[in-house]
Amino acid sequence: MYFESRDYLLGLHPWNFAVIRKKLAALSVTPVHAFDYAYAMPSDFIRLARTEDISQIFRMEMVDTGSGRVRAILSNFDELRIAYVSRETNVTMYSPPFVQALAYYTAHQISQRMTGSDSAMQKLEELFNRRLSEAIYVDTVQSPQADSLTPSALLDARVSFNRRGGSHSSFDN
Repeated sequence: MYFESRDYLLGLHPWNFAVIRKKLAALSVTPVHAFDYAYAMPSDFIRLARTEDISQIFRMEMVDTGSGRVRAILSNFDELRIAYVSRETNVTMYSPPFVQALAYYTAHQISQRMTGSDSAMQKLEELFNRRLSEAIYVDTVQSPQADSLTPSALLDARVSFNRRGGSHSSFDN
């Protein structure tokens, strides 16, 4: 029950302690249709957090390699760099709010079998939801999304704002 609970919780949010950036290795097979390249997902892959290039179109599915099926990301790009949520097993890496949320989720999952009480299960579900919200909030605050604030994105936003009649700064001269 613990491993399933951990993996479920890891998949709900791109936790700072679990996100890994990686250049994926291309598989030697060509996808059957629609895409030119197939990339093996890392063995500890829980969910995709983002790709390096947000314009990349991709699809995740099983691919037959000839010697078996593997989970893969299909793309038309000849190189694929991703950030993904890993199956972090080192509990010392977990944030305290994540640990609390995991404890309440695991307790919620086993409460009906252990107590036979629906009210205990509902109370644990409420506590889990509260702890999960707190954990996501703390994790998000600790990691501003600098990836989305590229110089071109900032310039585009500023130019767009100025064209709509927004205030001008001394940098506009």
